Amino acid sequence: MPSYTNNELVAVVHRVVDREHAPTVSKQTHYRTLMNWVAKAKNGNPVASSRRGPPPALHPEAEQNRVEWVIGSQYVGSNGMIFSRRQAIYLAMMTGKTFGHGWYRRFLKRHPILSGRTSESTTKACDGRTRLFTTLCKVIIEHKISNSRLFNMDKTAFYTNKGSKRVGAVCGSRNVWHPDLSTGFH
Repeated sequence: MPSYTNNELVAVVHRVVDREHAPTVSKQTHYRTLMNWVAKAKNGNPVASSRRGPPPALHPEAEQNRVEWVIGSQYVGSNGMIFSRRQAIYLAMMTGKTFGHGWYRRFLKRHPILSGRTSESTTKACDGRTRLFTTLCKVIIEHKISNSRLFNMDKTAFYTNKGSKRVGAVCGSRNVWHPDLSTGFH
């Protein structure tokens, strides 16, 4: 199956419309496809193929604002945040429809500057753990606590966070992170 760009298709259709022999021109494209496009061109319809799928839910200007918002708030932009924000924008437009993951996938496809990335953990939680460790060391040294008096009272701090770490971000950016949830210590 021959592949061709929209510019090549437009050039071939114009050659046939200008009375060039269609079967010789159709070596680049399929004859039936070429004749369909020639008929559309003669009726005044655009020759370039339109995008497939449903039309974008948001107006192009609103989508561009969305892209700028994602770029501007990249340091805290998560999928949930993007979904909730765009849901509020869409409902404000009084359409009555909702967005889904398909919209998000097509949105990223329409705006190649953005991509889905896996975020990294912030260092704020590391700073908190370091501060806790140094405080505990200081207390142990000041009160001369031996290892026989140290024990772990609860294990509630040891749990897994199964939340998604995927976020929408600018392609190639290394500034992609998420805040860690604090663990419960007694």
